Amino acid sequence: MNLNFWPKTTLTRNSAILSTADYLMLAAGCPEKAITLQSAEQNRATIEMNRHTVERNSTRMNGLTIQQVLAHLGPRSDIGLLYDIFLYVIFVLDLVLMFGQSDKQTLTTVMAGGAAALAVVAKIEVFTPRSFGSLIINAGMLILPLLVVGMSKAKKVQPLGVISGILSAIYFFMFWLISQRG
Repeated sequence: MNLNFWPKTTLTRNSAILSTADYLMLAAGCPEKAITLQSAEQNRATIEMNRHTVERNSTRMNGLTIQQVLAHLGPRSDIGLLYDIFLYVIFVLDLVLMFGQSDKQTLTTVMAGGAAALAVVAKIEVFTPRSFGSLIINAGMLILPLLVVGMSKAKKVQPLGVISGILSAIYFFMFWLISQRG
Protein backbone atom coordinates (compact mmCIF):
# COMPACT_ATOMS: atom_id res chain seq x y z
CA MET A 1 0.00 0.00 0.00
CA ASN A 2 1.44 3.38 -1.02
CA LEU A 3 1.27 5.99 1.79
CA ASN A 4 3.05 8.81 -0.04
CA PHE A 5 -0.15 10.70 -0.79
CA TRP A 6 -1.06 11.01 2.91
CA PRO A 7 0.20 14.08 4.74
CA LYS A 8 1.63 13.09 8.10
CA THR A 9 -0.38 15.32 10.44
CA THR A 10 -3.31 16.77 8.54
CA LEU A 11 -5.68 13.89 7.87
CA THR A 12 -8.45 14.03 10.44
CA ARG A 13 -11.48 12.12 11.56
CA ASN A 14 -13.90 14.22 13.60
CA SER A 15 -11.08 16.68 14.36
CA ALA A 16 -8.73 13.96 15.65
CA ILE A 17 -5.28 14.02 14.05
CA LEU A 18 -4.05 10.70 12.69
CA SER A 19 -0.89 9.63 14.44
CA THR A 20 2.04 7.72 13.01
CA ALA A 21 0.74 4.57 14.70
CA ASP A 22 -2.56 4.92 12.82
CA TYR A 23 -0.69 5.18 9.53
CA LEU A 24 1.28 2.06 10.38
CA MET A 25 -1.90 0.18 11.26
CA LEU A 26 -3.42 1.18 7.93
CA ALA A 27 -0.27 0.19 6.08
CA ALA A 28 -0.13 -3.16 7.87
CA GLY A 29 -3.63 -3.97 6.73
CA CYS A 30 -5.32 -3.61 10.14
CA PRO A 31 -7.86 -0.90 9.45
CA GLU A 32 -10.00 -1.99 12.41
CA LYS A 33 -7.24 -0.79 14.77
CA ALA A 34 -6.74 2.54 13.04
CA ILE A 35 -9.04 5.52 12.75
CA THR A 36 -11.10 5.26 9.58
CA LEU A 37 -10.31 7.89 7.01
CA GLN A 38 -12.64 10.61 5.89
CA SER A 39 -13.40 11.02 2.25
CA ALA A 40 -10.64 12.49 0.12
CA GLU A 41 -12.63 15.69 -0.41
CA GLN A 42 -13.06 16.27 3.33
CA ASN A 43 -9.34 15.66 3.83
CA ARG A 44 -8.45 18.22 1.18
CA ALA A 45 -10.76 20.77 2.80
CA THR A 46 -9.24 20.11 6.22
CA ILE A 47 -5.70 20.41 4.84
CA GLU A 48 -6.56 23.70 3.13
CA MET A 49 -8.18 25.06 6.30
CA ASN A 50 -5.13 24.10 8.39
CA ARG A 51 -2.80 25.76 5.88
CA HIS A 52 -4.79 29.03 6.00
CA THR A 53 -4.84 28.93 9.82
CA VAL A 54 -1.04 28.52 9.96
CA GLU A 55 -0.52 31.35 7.46
CA ARG A 56 -2.86 33.66 9.38
CA ASN A 57 -1.27 32.86 12.75
CA SER A 58 2.29 33.25 11.46
CA THR A 59 1.68 36.87 10.45
CA ARG A 60 -0.23 37.88 13.58
CA MET A 61 1.10 37.95 17.14
CA ASN A 62 -1.56 38.74 19.74
CA GLY A 63 -3.27 41.29 17.52
CA LEU A 64 -0.01 42.85 16.30
CA THR A 65 0.54 42.41 12.59
CA ILE A 66 3.77 42.65 10.64
CA GLN A 67 2.33 45.60 8.74
CA GLN A 68 1.91 47.50 12.03
CA VAL A 69 5.52 46.81 13.03
CA LEU A 70 6.74 47.99 9.61
CA ALA A 71 4.58 51.11 9.92
CA HIS A 72 6.24 51.90 13.27
CA LEU A 73 9.69 51.50 11.71
CA GLY A 74 8.93 54.04 8.99
CA PRO A 75 9.63 57.77 9.34
CA ARG A 76 7.15 59.97 11.18
CA SER A 77 6.37 63.66 10.82
CA ASP A 78 7.03 66.78 12.94
CA ILE A 79 9.56 66.28 15.75
CA GLY A 80 9.29 62.51 15.29
CA LEU A 81 11.13 62.84 11.97
CA LEU A 82 14.12 64.40 13.72
CA TYR A 83 14.09 61.59 16.29
CA ASP A 84 13.86 59.01 13.49
CA ILE A 85 16.85 60.42 11.60
CA PHE A 86 18.95 60.23 14.75
CA LEU A 87 17.77 56.68 15.49
CA TYR A 88 18.43 55.46 11.93
CA VAL A 89 21.98 56.86 11.98
CA ILE A 90 22.65 55.48 15.47
CA PHE A 91 21.37 52.05 14.38
CA VAL A 92 23.60 51.93 11.29
CA LEU A 93 26.67 53.12 13.19
CA ASP A 94 26.11 50.57 15.96
CA LEU A 95 25.57 47.82 13.40
CA VAL A 96 28.86 48.66 11.64
CA LEU A 97 30.53 48.86 15.06
CA MET A 98 29.18 45.41 15.90
CA PHE A 99 30.42 43.81 12.67
CA GLY A 100 33.81 45.49 13.04
CA GLN A 101 34.59 43.69 16.30
CA SER A 102 37.03 40.82 16.47
CA ASP A 103 35.74 37.25 16.60
CA LYS A 104 37.43 36.80 19.96
CA GLN A 105 35.65 39.76 21.54
CA THR A 106 32.16 38.39 22.03
CA LEU A 107 31.23 40.79 24.82
CA THR A 108 31.89 43.92 22.77
CA THR A 109 30.04 42.42 19.81
CA VAL A 110 26.99 41.71 21.97
CA MET A 111 27.13 45.16 23.53
CA ALA A 112 27.27 46.88 20.13
CA GLY A 113 24.41 44.70 18.92
CA GLY A 114 22.49 45.58 22.08
CA ALA A 115 22.93 49.27 21.35
CA ALA A 116 21.59 48.72 17.82
CA ALA A 117 18.65 46.73 19.22
CA LEU A 118 17.90 49.51 21.70
CA ALA A 119 17.72 51.97 18.78
CA VAL A 120 15.07 49.75 17.17
CA VAL A 121 13.15 49.46 20.44
CA ALA A 122 13.24 53.24 20.82
CA LYS A 123 12.02 53.62 17.23
CA ILE A 124 8.98 51.38 17.64
CA GLU A 125 8.14 53.17 20.91
CA VAL A 126 7.66 50.21 23.21
CA PHE A 127 7.43 52.58 26.18
CA THR A 128 5.70 55.91 26.46
CA PRO A 129 8.08 58.92 26.43
CA ARG A 130 7.65 59.67 30.14
CA SER A 131 8.11 56.10 31.38
CA PHE A 132 11.21 54.79 33.15
CA GLY A 133 11.73 52.17 30.41
CA SER A 134 12.15 54.91 27.82
CA LEU A 135 14.84 56.53 29.96
CA ILE A 136 16.70 53.21 30.32
CA ILE A 137 16.57 52.57 26.56
CA ASN A 138 17.96 56.02 25.76
CA ALA A 139 20.67 55.71 28.43
CA GLY A 140 21.65 52.28 27.06
CA MET A 141 21.99 53.71 23.56
CA LEU A 142 24.33 56.34 25.02
CA ILE A 143 26.45 54.12 27.26
CA LEU A 144 26.87 50.87 25.29
CA PRO A 145 28.76 52.25 22.26
CA LEU A 146 31.12 54.16 24.53
CA LEU A 147 31.79 51.03 26.58
CA VAL A 148 32.52 49.13 23.36
CA VAL A 149 35.01 51.80 22.31
CA GLY A 150 36.75 51.57 25.67
CA MET A 151 36.94 47.76 25.68
CA SER A 152 37.50 47.05 22.00
CA LYS A 153 40.79 46.22 20.35
CA ALA A 154 39.39 46.94 16.88
CA LYS A 155 40.93 50.37 16.24
CA LYS A 156 39.33 50.84 12.81
CA VAL A 157 35.77 51.09 14.12
CA GLN A 158 36.42 53.00 17.34
CA PRO A 159 35.64 56.40 15.74
CA LEU A 160 32.23 55.02 14.71
CA GLY A 161 31.55 54.10 18.32
CA VAL A 162 32.51 57.58 19.48
CA ILE A 163 30.29 59.19 16.83
CA SER A 164 27.45 56.85 17.78
CA GLY A 165 27.91 57.76 21.43
CA ILE A 166 27.89 61.49 20.68
CA LEU A 167 24.77 61.20 18.50
CA SER A 168 23.13 59.07 21.19
CA ALA A 169 23.94 61.75 23.77
CA ILE A 170 22.41 64.44 21.55
CA TYR A 171 19.33 62.24 21.00
CA PHE A 172 19.10 61.46 24.72
CA PHE A 173 19.14 65.08 25.81
CA MET A 174 16.94 66.27 22.94
CA PHE A 175 14.36 63.57 23.74
CA TRP A 176 14.52 64.47 27.43
CA LEU A 177 14.15 68.19 26.76
CA ILE A 178 11.29 67.94 24.28
CA SER A 179 9.35 64.74 25.03
CA GLN A 180 10.10 63.64 28.57
CA ARG A 181 10.12 66.94 30.42
CA GLY A 182 6.73 67.91 29.25
